[in-house]
Amino acid sequence: MNNYELTLLLKKKESEATKEQVKKILQKYKVDLVSEDPWGIRKLAYQIETEKEAYYYFLNLTANSDSVKNMTNEFRLNRNIMRHLFVKVKKHSEPKIRKPESKIETENLEKSEV
Repeated sequence: MNNYELTLLLKKKESEATKEQVKKILQKYKVDLVSEDPWGIRKLAYQIETEKEAYYYFLNLTANSDSVKNMTNEFRLNRNIMRHLFVKVKKHSEPKIRKPESKIETENLEKSEV
């Protein structure tokens, strides 16, 4: 069993239903879901299939390589999954929360939140 990070770009209109489909696919191939981190809707750098925004969904999981190949095939067949990327890692990373390092950065972050 190997550790993987999986990043998915989902069509924003069907993101909740697609997330459930992804979880069913993971269960089907007996993948251990370590953590999930929904990043939300973000603007794409370039248009994909007439979509300008996508729902980003990040998962840490443990699976064998055959399961990854099979899941990749299923993700390709799902029209609501625009892109997917498996990255093999040694250890699962904890979600990092960026803290401002100076007073100026804090002020800039507060202005951008408004």
